[in-house]
Amino acid sequence: MQGGVQSAIDIEFFIKAVIGASLFMLLFLTANVMMQSVRERIPEFAVLKTIGFTDGGIFALVLCEAVTECVLGAVIGLGIALTTVFLISRISVLKLSAGFLPQVTPLVFLSGTGLAIAVALISALQPAWRAKRLSVVNALANR
Repeated sequence: MQGGVQSAIDIEFFIKAVIGASLFMLLFLTANVMMQSVRERIPEFAVLKTIGFTDGGIFALVLCEAVTECVLGAVIGLGIALTTVFLISRISVLKLSAGFLPQVTPLVFLSGTGLAIAVALISALQPAWRAKRLSVVNALANR
């Protein structure tokens, strides 16, 4: 019995480790995409600054782009999870003997959306800061 308890604890640790590694890779990849997006649009940000956008406006624009992309991806993923759980619950063969079925509760949706917003803000902070500090003359001179 003690060996069974020990293996359950180890499984929980490995599940948390995989989730942590997945979140780290998600954060890394999102930050990389945001950096590339800002780098490709440096002349566009310079034009926006030229026509009157403030530094804070550019900063907010990049952050909003990241949040929109991440939340949209999270909502699509959570919708797929909800559909999958619903379909699994309809298949009576897969029900466990204890009657346990996974559930996608509103708390899962809130935590998933919250994590998506956190990943977006953390990954877009540096690119948004870079776009905010952009010099119009230098950005347009490299065209």
